[in-house]
Amino acid sequence: MNRPTATGQTVRNQSRGSSFRCFKCGDPSHRFKNQTTQCSPFEIVYGQNPNGVLDLAPIPNLGKISGKAEDLAEHIKSIHEQSKSPGKSFAIQKHDLTDHGVARTVATMCSLEKRGNIFLLTLTGDGEHRLNPDLIHSVRSILRQVRAEATRGSALVTIGEGKFFSNGFDLAWAQAAGSAGFLDRLHHMVESFKPIVADLISLPMPTVAAVTGHAAAAGFMLALSHDYVLMRKDRGVLYMSEIDIGLTFPDYFMAIMRSKIASRIARRDVVLRAAKVKAEEAVKMEIIDSAHDSAAETVEAALRLGEQLAGRKWDGEVYAEIRKASFPEACEVLGLVGKAVIASRL
Repeated sequence: MNRPTATGQTVRNQSRGSSFRCFKCGDPSHRFKNQTTQCSPFEIVYGQNPNGVLDLAPIPNLGKISGKAEDLAEHIKSIHEQSKSPGKSFAIQKHDLTDHGVARTVATMCSLEKRGNIFLLTLTGDGEHRLNPDLIHSVRSILRQVRAEATRGSALVTIGEGKFFSNGFDLAWAQAAGSAGFLDRLHHMVESFKPIVADLISLPMPTVAAVTGHAAAAGFMLALSHDYVLMRKDRGVLYMSEIDIGLTFPDYFMAIMRSKIASRIARRDVVLRAAKVKAEEAVKMEIIDSAHDSAAETVEAALRLGEQLAGRKWDGEVYAEIRKASFPEACEVLGLVGKAVIASRL
């Protein structure tokens, strides 16, 4: 594929024999996507579709490191890797506006919406939200964006559409590799998911999980990695299925459960009995904070709580460091190192 230019000439994707006219002429066909990569040539080269010729101008070397530039570089790398894998489902982010003009970042399997000071992360669709490499990559990308855009008084609310919050790792994807490749794929998911837990424990803002459906195994862990967990009463259970299906727990799973489930009896029932815990029982076991009558009420309550927490206008770095200090064992396993922070207002 030739490098796109800003001279008005035709850009040709030689591998497909498809030609695209440059955006300079005003023809939107420069956004045409390759059927295999699901990316335009501009996305593959620049990481995004340009809005004008200046977007393709050379960037001067100022000798400074930009966090946003590093994130863009990682994003472009991920596009390049995905474009080399025909048939793979993609989790590339798109940018558009909601009906209310609110900025929204959409990925294949999850989305991020900004509502005032609230970042709303949604696991989209009616599926089980299985944590396969694509969904893990999408969630990590969104959490990086949330961290980069965090301000004093931000908060994160995470929800899952449909009957499931998340039904854990995608074991079907692991089993598709056969007996020889199953453990490798499972290990890959375990290791890829670990940074998401670390991201949530170190995120510079309060976090709230609205569990509106079943949360099993790694899905349970995803919810538990938030500061607050709210759950609907009428449907859904918390379920650590490992003992039922014959798998041991990763070390960071146990570290988080020891940190977040204070009761020895409750923790025993979760990990050694594989108890399927409904919302009201989970409140009694002090695993979650509150139970609500429906999915809608659960989400509304989570957003209200997020707004209350955001309204305190806490310094995000201070909040993250106090959180990490609250869970020293988990942070050690996750490789998170604490540091002293003094808020600028003092």
